[in-house]
Amino acid sequence: MKEKDRPSAPAHPAAHPARNMMAIAIAAAVTVPGLAIELGGFHPAPTLRALLFGLAIVGAAFLLSWAAEALQVDVSAGLALGLLALIAVLPEYIVDGTFAWRAAEDPRTRSTPSRT
Repeated sequence: MKEKDRPSAPAHPAAHPARNMMAIAIAAAVTVPGLAIELGGFHPAPTLRALLFGLAIVGAAFLLSWAAEALQVDVSAGLALGLLALIAVLPEYIVDGTFAWRAAEDPRTRSTPSRT
């Protein structure tokens, strides 16, 4: 088979750095309205708020997955995925810890009824 008759291999995604940077910029820009709602005091209608937060979560998920993929260059794939999983569940642990802390200060905020 001649060289020109062979099908060309698809280009590696890293071969297009401008396109990669554009995708990262879009994902980062999508997270900005969610941050503005949470930190800036912007109070849209509940439907718009849910839509903006949903887009912010999707954008943050893309950024996290790209960061984990980039981390695999420096460390093993298992360690990169483990760190990604830890980052993904940390908010849940923080919420649980906050509920436990508040329940210790004020028993009325406990999740289980008291047996008195």
